[in-house]
Amino acid sequence: TETKIMQFRYWTELSNLLGATNSKLKPQAPRPQHWYNFSIGRSGIKITALINTRENRIGVELRMTSEDTSKAFFYLLMEDKENIEKEIGTELLWKELSEQTVSRIILYKSVNPMDEANWPEQHKWFKSTIEKLDQIFRKRVRELNPEDWDGEPISLDS
Repeated sequence: TETKIMQFRYWTELSNLLGATNSKLKPQAPRPQHWYNFSIGRSGIKITALINTRENRIGVELRMTSEDTSKAFFYLLMEDKENIEKEIGTELLWKELSEQTVSRIILYKSVNPMDEANWPEQHKWFKSTIEKLDQIFRKRVRELNPEDWDGEPISLDS
């Protein structure tokens, strides 16, 4: 479809920017989908770039997908929420998604991903935001031990 062609081109151009700037980020091969994954050095956790043409926004998330550990990892990271958000310089959207295996920590930006003239600016935002999340979370996620979580959810309002 036209949307799938656009998605493939969008991610290909982001991949080209990362290669041209010698970024340390190692994305998967571009595909015609609304997400683009980046390894963060731990199984079951990745950084995912997102484009949403319906809601006119792009985003970057830390995505925890392991059935056995995603909730523990989410809440262990939430214990350091204040420092994490201070380091990134903005509030993040913390989504535990209790009915699902996956949990997410997200940052969105309102833009029109269909506006090709704006792609270079969007790709620069993706590059800097993904690199920042990688810098903030890589060491933290490597050090996570699911046994350190007591099994009690932390209020998202705290």
